[in-house]
Order: sequence, then C-alpha cells, then structure tokens
Amino acid sequence: MNGQSRAIRLTASTGDHCPRTGLWWVRGDEESTIFAYQGTLMPTHQGLRAEWSWTVSDPAL
Repeated sequence: MNGQSRAIRLTASTGDHCPRTGLWWVRGDEESTIFAYQGTLMPTHQGLRAEWSWTVSDPAL
C-alpha cells in the first residue's frame, strides 16, 4: 500500500432500509446525527425526507 486511505461512503434516503449499522448524518447538516441499525427504516429529518450519509476511512483499502 502507498499509505493513502480511501473513504467508504454509503447513502440512504428516508424510508430506505439502513444498509449498515452506525452513525449517520444528513447531507448538508453534519451536526444532525442518528445511530441506526442495519435493516431499520431511515427516518425523516425535521419532518422532511432526507438523504443520510455514512462514511468511514479504511486505511486497509
């Protein structure tokens, strides 16, 4: 490896099943975080549909 890490990014919209357990945040509002379990439905944000993001840096990639 060359010492660089790559980010793994997943997205899910309100009503989608959560693809991965962990901390998720609304795109454009990184201070709004939730903890969601894999398989649960992604919620609304402030009563509106939202696109949720999950990212982790993995130096092994």
